[in-house]
Amino acid sequence: MACRTLRFFYIAADGADKERAGLSLPNYPTCWLTIHSSNHPACTSLLATSANFTICVNPLMNSPSADDGVTIALTLTTTSSTLSLSSSHSLELFVCARIIQSTCPRRSVTIAADRSVFAGEGLKIGVFGPGAVSRQDPSRVINFGIIRPRYRDDFEGPSLSERGYRFLTIPADGTGIVVPYGISFDRLFKHSTLRPEDIIPGEEFEIKVNNNRCEVLWWCWGDVEGDLKGKNLHTWSQGGNYLCSFDERPSEEEIGEGNYVLGGDVDKFEVEDQTGSLTMKMIP
Repeated sequence: MACRTLRFFYIAADGADKERAGLSLPNYPTCWLTIHSSNHPACTSLLATSANFTICVNPLMNSPSADDGVTIALTLTTTSSTLSLSSSHSLELFVCARIIQSTCPRRSVTIAADRSVFAGEGLKIGVFGPGAVSRQDPSRVINFGIIRPRYRDDFEGPSLSERGYRFLTIPADGTGIVVPYGISFDRLFKHSTLRPEDIIPGEEFEIKVNNNRCEVLWWCWGDVEGDLKGKNLHTWSQGGNYLCSFDERPSEEEIGEGNYVLGGDVDKFEVEDQTGSLTMKMIP
């Protein structure tokens, strides 16, 4: 049996307030109710009425609890296992992600994609490691020119969207998402001391996702184009705020007034790499 603590508001039962019974009204007294259910009550809303007052239960549906978590299966694919040394074709890679385990199976998951492999960019920050490594001679590496950026957040507000973060939703139905990477031939060798003319025709190189870049900065339940529309995604998250460590958890009144969604524990957002390395053969 699952147990969740839900927030609800007492609303006076006059006609005007009855019309607002379905709203979260932070100015009214707040109490807490614990419900035991096998149907994961965080995924539902409850509206109950008595002779004297109306109770509106608002379970902060999109904010994960301290115990919530999700596991994502990640695969790396390509349109072709060969790359011609005499053409200008790009290397097309695709990062595919889908939910394989969740404490709330019927909920989509939204992540802050920045600085991770889910952003669709970031070759220079090592999303695919330091470079493509030769299977025949691991000392031969097509170096991607990795840098170690230092990030600075100058925004004072708690809203992630106002701070410029980008969001990506992974559907609950298991269909997953695809994040494309197009690496031009020039970019592939731009920072490498191993040049195209040094490559042996038929030589195979391995590319794999850097596990450190599978970590996300922030996540919550919901769809950024659906039930999260109009809500403010707050920088604070469960389990320690790795995104903005100086931000404190907002009060219940602040959450209601700001229409905030809080983040889940990023240590409980797990990624399972189901590909390992991808092999690319160089041809004339």
